[in-house]
Amino acid sequence: METYLKNEFITIHYSTEQKIIQLTWLGFIDSTALRQGLNIALNLAKQNKLNLWIMDQRLRRVLRSEDATWIINDWFPRFYKINPKSKIAILLPEDTFGEYNTRKNVKEIESRHQQMMPYKYFSTIKQALYWLAPAVIA
Repeated sequence: METYLKNEFITIHYSTEQKIIQLTWLGFIDSTALRQGLNIALNLAKQNKLNLWIMDQRLRRVLRSEDATWIINDWFPRFYKINPKSKIAILLPEDTFGEYNTRKNVKEIESRHQQMMPYKYFSTIKQALYWLAPAVIA
């Protein structure tokens, strides 16, 4: 995969051949960096027709409530509109509170929007890739 963006908060990798985009979050994330990172990823996915997402949140900590609200109400509807047939592999935060926060936010998206593309939780990149695109690791 190619690296598209790398900074202290996020790394974005992608593969146009495999249609995969991977966001790796690092530690506590500043609101501006979070929103910029998600918007950059969304534009990259749209431009390159990437529909297999890996959200690697293993090192991410709890999101601020206003950031979670923004993701649920603003970012997710735009994400869904771009490609409702996307699949999302979520690598849960290692931090217990971060994991709880992530699961809570995903449930909130499901209940608010009544629409959700397939998603599943994983603990390793290899598991996530196998679920997203079995041919990729065969």
